[in-house]
Amino acid sequence: MSGHRLEKITKELLRGVSEVLRDEMRDPGLGLVTVTRVKLSRDLQRACVYVSFLNSKKQTKKSLAALDRAKGFIQYHVGRRLNMRQMPEISFQFDESIEGAIRISKLIDRAVAGPADAGLGANNPADVPADVPADVPADVPADVPADVPADVPADVPAKSLAEE
Repeated sequence: MSGHRLEKITKELLRGVSEVLRDEMRDPGLGLVTVTRVKLSRDLQRACVYVSFLNSKKQTKKSLAALDRAKGFIQYHVGRRLNMRQMPEISFQFDESIEGAIRISKLIDRAVAGPADAGLGANNPADVPADVPADVPADVPADVPADVPADVPADVPAKSLAEE
C-alpha cells in the first residue's frame, strides 16, 4: 500500500472516530475525550487510536474502559461514515505524550526561572568574586588565570600550559 493512501486513510479514521465520539456517544462515564492520533497497520487490519482526557488519572482508566466497551459501536459507525469495505479493528490507548510535554514544559519553565527567582546562578553578579575581571565569563572558576583558553580543563596546571 502506498504511503500516501495509508496517510489519507489514517486522517479519515481520526476524523471519523472524533465525529462518532462527539455526535453518537452518549456514555456519561466517558467524559471529555480528544482523539490525538491514529496508528494504522500497513495491511489496514488494525488501528490504534490514541486519546487524551480532561480528567483525573482514576477517571482516565474508567473512560478508557468505557471506550473499550463501546469499541464495536464506534467501529461500526466509523465504517458507515467512511464507507469502507473492511473496517480496521480499533483499539484505544491513552496518549501519554501530552502529559509528558506538559511535564517537560514545566521543568523548562522552572529551570529558566529558578536561578533568577532564587537570586542564584551564573548570571547574578553577586556570585562572581570581586577580583575576577569583568570580561571573564561567570562560569570560569576564580583560580584560573585570565590567559588560559576557555576550552582547557580546569584541572590542567597553568605551568604545563606555559611549557606548550
